[in-house]
Amino acid sequence: FVQSHLQQASAHLKRGDPLSIAAMTAPVQLDADYIVYGAGAMGMAFVDVMLSESSATIILVDKQGQPGGHWINAYSFVRLHQPSSFYGVNSKALERNRGDYLSLASRSDILAYYEDIMRGFLKSNRVQYFPMCTCDDPAGSRVFHSLVDNQVVYRVADRAKIINATYLTAVVPSQSCARERYEVADRIEIVPPNGLPHMQRCYDSYVIVGAGKTAMDAILWLLDHSVQPSRIFWIMPRDSWLLMREGITPNGMVNLGPEGLMAAQTAGSVEELFLEWEKSGIVGRIDQSVIPTMNHCATVDAGELEKLRRVTSVVRMGHVLRVEPGQVTLQEGSLSVPGAALYVDCSSNGLRPRPPVKVFDGSKITLQSVFLCQQVFSAALIAHIEIRRIDDDAKNALCTPVPHPETSQDFLRGQMVGLQNMLSWERAGVGPWLRKARLNQQAHTPDFKVGMRFVWRVLRSDYGGALLRRGQTGVQEKYCKFLERLLDQQSSPEAPHPEVPGVSASCRPVETARRSPIAWRSVRGG
Repeated sequence: FVQSHLQQASAHLKRGDPLSIAAMTAPVQLDADYIVYGAGAMGMAFVDVMLSESSATIILVDKQGQPGGHWINAYSFVRLHQPSSFYGVNSKALERNRGDYLSLASRSDILAYYEDIMRGFLKSNRVQYFPMCTCDDPAGSRVFHSLVDNQVVYRVADRAKIINATYLTAVVPSQSCARERYEVADRIEIVPPNGLPHMQRCYDSYVIVGAGKTAMDAILWLLDHSVQPSRIFWIMPRDSWLLMREGITPNGMVNLGPEGLMAAQTAGSVEELFLEWEKSGIVGRIDQSVIPTMNHCATVDAGELEKLRRVTSVVRMGHVLRVEPGQVTLQEGSLSVPGAALYVDCSSNGLRPRPPVKVFDGSKITLQSVFLCQQVFSAALIAHIEIRRIDDDAKNALCTPVPHPETSQDFLRGQMVGLQNMLSWERAGVGPWLRKARLNQQAHTPDFKVGMRFVWRVLRSDYGGALLRRGQTGVQEKYCKFLERLLDQQSSPEAPHPEVPGVSASCRPVETARRSPIAWRSVRGG
């Protein structure tokens, strides 16, 4: 061990690494059952279940000075996009009123919530928390060091399992420089959304760069602060299908569920399915004359969508190449920007695509989503599966990763793999836990009358036979088959699919999608 330590120190010194002192410092020895890297949303959800359902001891390491992950660096006006009822940890409610499925916690609410959760962790005397510390290899190392004092190094006993809760780390715009993605000339005023509440002057033009939910939040903030829509220019490389918030609440899913199921049965293509879902109020889009190709699970309500449609200067000419005074050069043309302009960069990919890996791999666990766009619930479920006395192969069979979607096809594949996971959970006896887990969207019970209406409408449909014969799992299996049929029709043999552990080729996520020619039309109204 000493010889290895000296070799590492020598390598650090040769590179001029500022952590060379740390490399020569004898580490503080620690012991626990688990070492968890990352005190963000997924790490906190995992630890919460481990404390509630086992007697495990845990070391929790995070590079920030408080728990909360990407929320710490997010813009001040950000709110949850999906209901508070499904976010946080299993053991403590985030929503103020139970059953309020339209409640969206603010950034400050979420950070205060996680501070309170951490206090509970520490009171258990089973969690050791190390803020302002980092590990050079969170996927495989039990050694970490302080970011405040480079002479402080810790080493955790070899028996500890390593939990990598940083694999899907979200990157917010304030952590990602616009100049990494396109050229920005001198004297250009460009800020992340965090800069909007700190403006010291007004501008003739506000140019929003990006097509995702962060860009939508920035536009809504400007509109809510009386900026005229005509002064906003929205650079949108790709249009996105949006989830309608009213449709993902328990009552909304019950009301809209039969239409969604039947649309999957009758649709002749992925595009047609989304158009049918739009008619049912399940999804929406900014411009109804443009067929979206992107789907990141961004969620809005009907009022927000109506506001966003007030912005008519939408630029669909690809990605930005260069910003200079009065002009933006894009892949497919250029945009003239009148007067003094503020550029708001929302172009970073918050959840960068990561190749799926085995969740359980010997002494290592890599937290990933195992249900579409439900990362926090997934972390809690992985913890529950970890506690079960089964081998890694059996655990992995219950936890096939569901990569965050990029396209409409990815979204449907994610739905399909997530439903296949759910069927596996039910067959493995995880159902009782699922029905009590507050992070599980499916566990929240709708109003009785609405629920009865759903049952009646489904029974009258072609799905009724499957429901009567095989229960809910029969409906899910049938729905999966319809999705697989649609995706197989549009699969391109040239498009490479990342390997998903435990999933057949027909269930791999698609990286590319057909772009509708109309999605590249030139700027309107400016």
